[in-house]
Amino acid sequence: MRPIVPSVEEVAQLVADLVVSEWPRTEGERAVWFERHGIVTEGAELIRDEHGSESWISRDPGAPWPAVGWEVCKAEFVGFNWFLWRGLPEDVMPALAEELRARFVEIAGEPMDEKREEGDDYRFTAYWQRGGRSIDMYLHGGPVLEGRFHDQPVVQLSVDHVQRSRKAAEAAAGARVAEGRARP
Repeated sequence: MRPIVPSVEEVAQLVADLVVSEWPRTEGERAVWFERHGIVTEGAELIRDEHGSESWISRDPGAPWPAVGWEVCKAEFVGFNWFLWRGLPEDVMPALAEELRARFVEIAGEPMDEKREEGDDYRFTAYWQRGGRSIDMYLHGGPVLEGRFHDQPVVQLSVDHVQRSRKAAEAAAGARVAEGRARP
């Protein structure tokens, strides 16, 4: 089997470093922060712009890591995300996800919230907070049909500034309510 890129250790170490670092606010600060931590954003595109919030995703197919996405709300950096290890075999992914979960426990303690499917379904979600930052991890496996998964497993990982993320969610919810009132 080919080497796992990025490795569990590389992901855990980067997240650990980012969680304890001083988080950027502006786009300029974010760009410097990403570069300092080796996060590639070549070919980044705006993919959504609603209610003062912008989401970006890098599109560099030559990068050693998968594309990184990040969110900005009212010109302030909120957080970032990856979809890790897409395309790896179903028999490999659960062990990688469990290993990454264990590393996050070392970094931030037991999850504040965790949900696991019962039976043979290996999917789970786990959520941690540390120092005003959140780590949100999902192991997706696609729909289960006749006892088998029908999509490639992937680990979705988001790291956010808790206070800014909360403000962004509140702003989006307020805008949706206002839109609902404006409709006849």
